[in-house]
Amino acid sequence: MKITSVKQIQLFDNKTINEFGIPSLVLMERASLGVVDVIEKELNQIITSEKLALIAVGTGNNGGDGLVVARLLFAKGKQVHVLLIGNDSKRSVENLLQLDLIKKLDIPHSYYSKEEFLKLSKQSDIIIDSIFGVGLVRELCGEYKEFVSLINSFDGIKLSVDIPSGVDGDTGQILGEAVKANYTVTFAYPKTGLFMDSSIDFVGELRVIDIGIPKFYEKELNINYVEKNFIKNIAPKKRNKNSFKNQYGRLLLIGGSKTMGGAIVLAGKSALKSGVGLLNIIVPESIHSIVASQIPTAMVTPIKEKDGYIIKDENLLNNYIDKADCIAFGPGMGTNIETEEVLKYIMENYKKPLVIDADGLNLLAKNMNLLEKRKNEITILTPHIGELSRLLNISSKDIQKDRISILKSFVEKYNAILVLKGVKTQISQTDEEIYINSSGSPTLARGGSGDILTGIIGSFIAQNNIKPIDSVILSVYIHGLLANLADKVLNEHSIMTEELIKFLPLAFETISI
Repeated sequence: MKITSVKQIQLFDNKTINEFGIPSLVLMERASLGVVDVIEKELNQIITSEKLALIAVGTGNNGGDGLVVARLLFAKGKQVHVLLIGNDSKRSVENLLQLDLIKKLDIPHSYYSKEEFLKLSKQSDIIIDSIFGVGLVRELCGEYKEFVSLINSFDGIKLSVDIPSGVDGDTGQILGEAVKANYTVTFAYPKTGLFMDSSIDFVGELRVIDIGIPKFYEKELNINYVEKNFIKNIAPKKRNKNSFKNQYGRLLLIGGSKTMGGAIVLAGKSALKSGVGLLNIIVPESIHSIVASQIPTAMVTPIKEKDGYIIKDENLLNNYIDKADCIAFGPGMGTNIETEEVLKYIMENYKKPLVIDADGLNLLAKNMNLLEKRKNEITILTPHIGELSRLLNISSKDIQKDRISILKSFVEKYNAILVLKGVKTQISQTDEEIYINSSGSPTLARGGSGDILTGIIGSFIAQNNIKPIDSVILSVYIHGLLANLADKVLNEHSIMTEELIKFLPLAFETISI
């Protein structure tokens, strides 16, 4: 599924109306029919109850959609009440036309006040939010902010039309206040703002409605929502019967420290469970026996250390990096001058795909010039928002304001594959194509889950049977799927990170169905 920016969907609307010849009122009717269809199919008890459907209506075309929804529900015998906000002189042409129809049909309507809302909300079982659409760019204030706050205090179902009022359609930022919807019914394509960390708890269940915008406009869209159907097209093929281990790559993991041996174990186990043919692991001498006993099918090599952290041993490193199809660097490594020297050596001397995660990213933040020098090589970075802020030397808050723009500028500058982890992880290799992952749950909000992702990515890259960017997309999706599968059989509060690895076989089975 494709995702649009606000500018793109507004352009598509205009093209559909002015070039393709479908009137805006027809698009409005189709959108509203879609909203009512969702209510009928998923909230049928709302249709049959005797309580009110309270429609919160602003002055723009989003409000016009809400007025059509009110009319359609009224025609089905549902008791409705339209609660208008804003000056009638500022209403769009379509909004005024729909309001006129409401009046002609004697559909109950009134103008917003706190007292009016409190009276009507007690009689209602659903509030349909059509105050603001995707074009909102200013922060809510005054009675609009008050209205949205009161909607959020409502105990019944809250359904937003196209986007929850108060959510920025591009960045997902909350503009002072936003409706915290149980359902959002969006039109034609989802908007980027619906998938950002800041907005995800306001969107609720997302439904996408076809309103008749021509499908051939999709060729102009470069943001992709990664779902199961997308993954099935890039998943690795079934292995030949005549197979041997060297066909499935050699991954080298470098990491661990005296007090953080668990991270490299998680990465190693997930790499093997993801199908890599051969796994080498380099760890400090002090944890060698522990790691080796935890992963008996890996070849674990000790390297010299100082104060529990690995130090550069060029002879040893050269023996392994020359053989590796991919290196994954950083889990549990720690950050000091010695580990920094190891990173520098790897980045300057290894010319194949390199995955950098965890402490590797914190070391890289001091040496971004090394990343610029690797522009012609494949480098995969997997930062969460805090790690990216250190890489860019800007605040996490500034990144959250517009994750997509930050992602684009980063990959354009460094030509790396960037995996910006979050509720809906975003991935890109060039600023031309961006991928937003659909899988995952709060179960991943645990220490060590990123190490599992590193192992999966390294494994797929080393196997080298699909493109690097596809390997990364597949890995991120499977990583999220582990949490979704675990949630079905374990309580999300009681899952230990290492238990997620047990679900890798089921994840592979799921994506192949």
